[in-house]
Amino acid sequence: MSLTCDLKKLKEYKISDLKNLCDDIRKDIISAVSVNGGHLASNLGTVELTVALDYVFDCPNDKIIFDVGHQCYTHKILTGRSLDNLRKSNGISGFPKCEESKYDCFNTGHASTALSVACGFMRANKLNGRTGKVISVIGDGSFGGGESFEALNDMNQIDYGCLIVLNDNEYTIDKTQGVIASSEENLKNYLKALNVEYLGTVDGHDVENLVKTFRCAYDDKKHRLIRAVTKKGYGFECAPSKSHSVSNAQIKTFGAAAGEELSDLLLSDDKNVFITAAMGSSFGIEKFAKSAPSRFIDVGICEQHAVTLAAAMAKEGFKPYVGIYSSFLQRSYDQILSDVSLQNLPVTFLIDRSGLVDGDGETHQGIYDIDFLINIPNMRLFSACDKSEFLKAIKENTNSPKAIRFSKYCIEGPNIPSENKKIRIYATSSVLKKFAFSLAESVSADVFSAYDLNKNLDDNYINVVLEDSVGGSYFKSLKLKNSLGYHVLKPLYRQADIDELISVNFNKDKILSDIEKLKTFCPR
Repeated sequence: MSLTCDLKKLKEYKISDLKNLCDDIRKDIISAVSVNGGHLASNLGTVELTVALDYVFDCPNDKIIFDVGHQCYTHKILTGRSLDNLRKSNGISGFPKCEESKYDCFNTGHASTALSVACGFMRANKLNGRTGKVISVIGDGSFGGGESFEALNDMNQIDYGCLIVLNDNEYTIDKTQGVIASSEENLKNYLKALNVEYLGTVDGHDVENLVKTFRCAYDDKKHRLIRAVTKKGYGFECAPSKSHSVSNAQIKTFGAAAGEELSDLLLSDDKNVFITAAMGSSFGIEKFAKSAPSRFIDVGICEQHAVTLAAAMAKEGFKPYVGIYSSFLQRSYDQILSDVSLQNLPVTFLIDRSGLVDGDGETHQGIYDIDFLINIPNMRLFSACDKSEFLKAIKENTNSPKAIRFSKYCIEGPNIPSENKKIRIYATSSVLKKFAFSLAESVSADVFSAYDLNKNLDDNYINVVLEDSVGGSYFKSLKLKNSLGYHVLKPLYRQADIDELISVNFNKDKILSDIEKLKTFCPR
């Protein structure tokens, strides 16, 4: 059984006993993540920090906001939640969830939101006459994001105290980028300009000193920041960048499967540049990054900047490839539309984690990209179901904006040739194509990848489209007569493994029944 605690019990601990508690929590996190998968390194690095915060402050009256949120495992243990079924449908989420516990004050999952949330809580407390404290726990990667600056710029107008705990571990998923993170002096000057009082640096793994520091750090009127220096993956031998997130799946990701070939393609032309928003390692292009470091550009957690940067480089004759997760790409919708597509610039978007994603819940589902990209002018949209399609789509010469979406896992399905059957099942992802083959076993059907989502299908067949988007925009764009379309359902299902997500959103028995009914009305 996983370790659990409660805040009342925690506050009864002697300060000298907290180190042993931290050691037990760290062991519990390693054990739970080894079974269930999850964000390992980020949570191991914040054990002492979180224990000290929950020990000193009065949660939930005092609001502790975690940014990005994936480092909340210790907080969950301390508030009575077992990690036994972490990230499972019958267990707890890997991110803060208000519906899960009163001790989670705000649902988070994407970077750089905590300071905006803090501004909202401060203003609400002041208007409501409440006196609760507001604490933002934010990583050095998230702190460099655009929304964090916007919030700090606004915070100066709010006459209410806020304590910002900067968890400085020098990493996002990859190494932290940017001038603020490059030196403590730069950080001091930045905060001074924004009227945030800098309280200095503390060892983020010295729980006793953290407790003493937090006890005297909060001010009811001032905005203050403490820099806690931590080590990502603390207490675990694996390198931080390799243990950020652990999966218990044995299937290769697209980056692992195609990264070498993608590197070679990028190296084949000096005009090729790869731009990413703190996600570079996911694409498996270490060879390119080492061979052409000036053309491998990591802008940090700044998706909007990444896209407009790519647009400008395309304008100057370069061939930008922008690598971003689907759930984070939506942050840059306006830049994709206005800066890239309306100017018809040849920027290629490599959209990882498209479609249904296991484990991380609603905030990390890549089920919106088809809906917002398919209607953007000049955009060519491809959906790669395997490695060969991924590489083929990259080589497609469009001379216009191009987006290639692909699932987390690269599932190489059976290579079954078309038999020109009456029914054709099309899938927009590798996981749905695998599901499509299971349908084809029950009906006489050929299975295809949708691949080119701007291309219409042959209306002489009964076409069944399985689409991992919430709006079904691909199917709607086809305007077919004898066809069936299925897409992700609303409301969204919470965290679960990929097979469960498919079974919830795509009812196999109903689909087979619908196909049989349509066959009787559409003899070929």
